[in-house]
Amino acid sequence: MANCGLVLVALPLTKFALKFGPPEYFALLLVGLSLVMGLAGKSLVKALTMGIIGLLFSFVGIDPIEGAPRFTFGIAPLMDGIRFVPVVMGFFGIGEILINAEKSLAGVMAGEGKVTSFLPRRDELPICVTSILRGTGLGFFLGLIPGTNSAVASFMSYAIEKKVSKHPEKFGTGVIEGVAAPETANNAYANAAMIPLFTLGLPGSPTIAILMGALIMNGLTPGPLLFSQHAVFAWAVIASMYIGNVILLVLNLPLVGWWAKLLKVPYNILVVFILIFCIIGAYSLNNSMFDVGLMILCGLLGYAFKKLEFPLAPAILTLILGPLMERSLREALSLSQGDYSIFFTRPISLFFLVVAGIILATSAWQAWPSAVREESKEAEV
Repeated sequence: MANCGLVLVALPLTKFALKFGPPEYFALLLVGLSLVMGLAGKSLVKALTMGIIGLLFSFVGIDPIEGAPRFTFGIAPLMDGIRFVPVVMGFFGIGEILINAEKSLAGVMAGEGKVTSFLPRRDELPICVTSILRGTGLGFFLGLIPGTNSAVASFMSYAIEKKVSKHPEKFGTGVIEGVAAPETANNAYANAAMIPLFTLGLPGSPTIAILMGALIMNGLTPGPLLFSQHAVFAWAVIASMYIGNVILLVLNLPLVGWWAKLLKVPYNILVVFILIFCIIGAYSLNNSMFDVGLMILCGLLGYAFKKLEFPLAPAILTLILGPLMERSLREALSLSQGDYSIFFTRPISLFFLVVAGIILATSAWQAWPSAVREESKEAEV
């Protein structure tokens, strides 16, 4: 379903993308980041703080306009900037290992249950269909917005299903709608995220950013001209998604029992392999121990942020999109000779800025009552 949406929406959006200039790109990126921060956690202040931290990380390296080094402190590897892969593995890999190290996990493994059926039961089918439709629609919509990520789509889908469910107390026990909706939202997001990449040249997630880098390395520049200059490649990628879905179905159904057995590996053994793969992944980027050290440092920071309940997603996405936002901002100001009104006199840019403002205002309004309640609880204690 998401693949069909990709085929139908890609070309019309390409024509719309031709109207985009630096002001529009900057405002569009701002909308994506505003949405992520608004959905990132209970505290908008913490989300904004993490967004600023990621933005500061993105400033390290060579100035994209003047070509001068900044915030490198004389460290040669920082001349290329802080790469997001070690940061991601540190935040979500090493940080999670440190969090789990506080618990007694020796011998912890999944239950001894067996997989009895590959398909939903007859009474589960109506629930699955509606959950899948909601998850697909939400994931596809969020995939169109640069700056969101698949985790946002999954968590939002889960929250919506829990809210509309007649038995929300069962969520967290393995109810099928709590599994089907987030997974379909995640898959729909992955397909829809290709649309901003192909038509606007904007990576909406770390995975898409890696794909964008691979395309550029091979002489293919994502953007409005991709379908006109490299139409065969673009449609071949879209066709491969259909083929990939069929291959995944053929592989996963017979082997689902074997994949489930991986959950029976004790965590104290599994964590060793996770750590090894993280180290190998960080080192293989540039064959540099500096990236491994950066990953470990980010792991310690990720551990501290999780303990303090700071959301990590805004920092990752501002690290990725920060250079794009900076370049668009400075190019727009160059066009206007330093006049900031260029962002408000162009209709598309103004529209996106208004949307970003509404998202932030709504998030702040929703966060304010909860903050007041927490303060009152603390006062009572």
